[in-house]
Amino acid sequence: MTHDLEGPLASMKTVLKLLENGTFKPEKELHQRLVKSTRIAVSRSESIIHDLMTAARMEVLEITAEIVRFDILPVLHDSLLMASAFASENGIEILFQNAPNRQIVLADKDLVARVADNLLYNAVRHTPAGGKISLGVKRAGDTVTVTVTDNGPGLGDIDPDSLFQKYHQQKTKDSKRHRGVGLGLYFCRLAAQAMNGKVWAENDPEGGSKFSFTVPAGGN
Repeated sequence: MTHDLEGPLASMKTVLKLLENGTFKPEKELHQRLVKSTRIAVSRSESIIHDLMTAARMEVLEITAEIVRFDILPVLHDSLLMASAFASENGIEILFQNAPNRQIVLADKDLVARVADNLLYNAVRHTPAGGKISLGVKRAGDTVTVTVTDNGPGLGDIDPDSLFQKYHQQKTKDSKRHRGVGLGLYFCRLAAQAMNGKVWAENDPEGGSKFSFTVPAGGN
């Protein structure tokens, strides 16, 4: 959950840096999007801190899901917007690809947002400056799959399943040192399972890596 906070905090720091150096322009569309992403980040942080305190009291990471029927696309758009604020510092572009007009699912809104946040922020950390990340969503039968694809170094010889183990740590693109405590992707696995879905990673045939998670479809 501490790892979860890095994404929202990075978004906030981006806007604060613009304000500090006097380059923030409220009339600019990009800066308007950054402000919106910061508002989303503050809301996310409040939820994460609440969960963190609950987990600390329980001394165990336990995920419960409030399953409701909703359109997943606005939730994913908010995650993309928040991640884009952080990605823009390194000239990384995040695109929403192959998205329909609406995609109804049976899942937990907050957990979907947290999983998407984690996967997008993880992709930004491992994508080189000037790179691209895509966020895609599609339905197949009774399942909706959300996929984050980056053009970073890929998984290499890493066992994909090991990435979702508790306390697993992976090196970032610009440092030989690990960051975080290895709970971000572990949380994603627990959250996906709590929503009757799953999460996995694989190498992208065109280079980079792909991280996907599923949730049950909720009809049309």
